[in-house]
Amino acid sequence: MQRRLGVGLALLLILGGLMLWRWSQQPPAPSPEPSNSGLTMTAYARDVQLMATDEQGREAWRVSAPAARYFQASDLWQLDSPTWLIQTEQGTPWYGRADQARSWDNEQQARLTGNVRLHQRHPEGDTVMTTDWIDMQLPQRYAETTAAVSLDSPSYRINALGARAWLAEERIELTDNARGRYEASN
Repeated sequence: MQRRLGVGLALLLILGGLMLWRWSQQPPAPSPEPSNSGLTMTAYARDVQLMATDEQGREAWRVSAPAARYFQASDLWQLDSPTWLIQTEQGTPWYGRADQARSWDNEQQARLTGNVRLHQRHPEGDTVMTTDWIDMQLPQRYAETTAAVSLDSPSYRINALGARAWLAEERIELTDNARGRYEASN
């Protein structure tokens, strides 16, 4: 009887540990973004282009959109079909597009949503990252998502859950459940 009770208790402890481990592996919820619901639009613009420079006065990033709305009460820009360029420290720039973008905190932060695509051109072929949404810290040229991500180049394709990208440094980290295919050169 004691042996059965011990085995049962051990199984309960293992099951509890597995449940706790699985719960701790869940990706964090996306960080909140300002909402424009209930706010009054204070400006509307067409053919918008925003640009920022780095400490040396060189272009750091640029974003263009056919239409944008500004909500002054929450310092929120909402951009339709944005395209952007983000400079790197040494290599070619990153280009991107999305269905929508929101920018707040004096254009320091942005969330890109819907068919988000970042790509960088290389002589041997483009590197392309796609996802449903991504948060960006614009001055740092840093991007992060917990959504599903695909990273493609001529020699590999990797799918993962989440990514962190230091675009100026040309460094991408896939954060969870990365699976891929790599084709070695002949």
